[in-house]
Amino acid sequence: MTPFADPLTAIFEEQELSAHFSTAAALTDFTAVEWAIAEAGEAFGAVSPAARRAFEASLTGFSPDIGAMRAASVRDGLSVPEFVAQLKAAAGDGAPAVHVHSTSQDVMDTATAMALSRCNAEIELRLAAVTEQLVDLAAEFGEARLMGRTRMQAALPVRARQRIVAWALPLARQRDRFGAVREGVECVSLGGAVGDRAGWGAEADAVAAHMASRLGLHAAPVWHTARDGVLTYGGWLATTSAALGKIGTDVSLMALQGIDEMKVAGGGGSSAMPHKANPVAAEALTTLAQYQAGLSASLVASGVHEMERSGVSWMLERMVLPQMVLATGRGLALAHMLLQQVERIGAAGEGS
Repeated sequence: MTPFADPLTAIFEEQELSAHFSTAAALTDFTAVEWAIAEAGEAFGAVSPAARRAFEASLTGFSPDIGAMRAASVRDGLSVPEFVAQLKAAAGDGAPAVHVHSTSQDVMDTATAMALSRCNAEIELRLAAVTEQLVDLAAEFGEARLMGRTRMQAALPVRARQRIVAWALPLARQRDRFGAVREGVECVSLGGAVGDRAGWGAEADAVAAHMASRLGLHAAPVWHTARDGVLTYGGWLATTSAALGKIGTDVSLMALQGIDEMKVAGGGGSSAMPHKANPVAAEALTTLAQYQAGLSASLVASGVHEMERSGVSWMLERMVLPQMVLATGRGLALAHMLLQQVERIGAAGEGS
């Protein structure tokens, strides 16, 4: 069980984004990818209209055997070959329209891109909400006096605005970068058996563009082993989590008894010390940033693919990347909650 789906650590629970990586969502996306391949096949003469219609008719009652897919994934290392076999069996006369000039990686990578696209739309909204909250926080508390601290020691007085701006600017820059980062990862994968699109001939790039338009993704060159877009995206996720961790760490320290330069409502209780109000959301932001750092290292390791396809690196990426998405998404939700709970910045008794 991941930390994002454990009811006993619900501070990290991320139901909305997790749903996009669920088995049900993956199967829906697999089917959509195969249908986009069939449509493109008909458009470019690789699939007969009759086969495409028969395939379309079979989808109405198609329900994959998940148990068989699970068993096959132990044998094959992934579930797509069994899914395709079931789809072809259900399609009957439409079987020639299924999985044309494609390979399992095309289906899985494109389905992953679709899941990421949905997650990214929500992450973008959450990031906008947090950056706007920080602007409001600076407007409300910006003139409050704080002790500036360098290397954890009292230095010289500063205004709260300076610290809040240091929280806000990295997130604002991440918001500006996100469009280009999304384009690099929300891409159709269509490479075929060895990543050369040979089955489609001279029309290969047009076929990929046709699929992209149907699936709401970007067309791109084959990226079977060129994972720079994924690594750039992972870097964006990790950097965003680090920026949120900075906020969480500063809030925890500012609310520290004896410093008391910040008051946050809704602190968590203690089983042994009922007088305490622990800065739970702030602590969780720091935790997620540190967790993300470990995941980021694993994702970078997954970028080393052997020859024309890697089993090891590809599977490692699939294990790590969804967790990175959930960590950033949950961090943004927690930051939004934490900033809503701020009642005071500055010393107790001082107005803003």
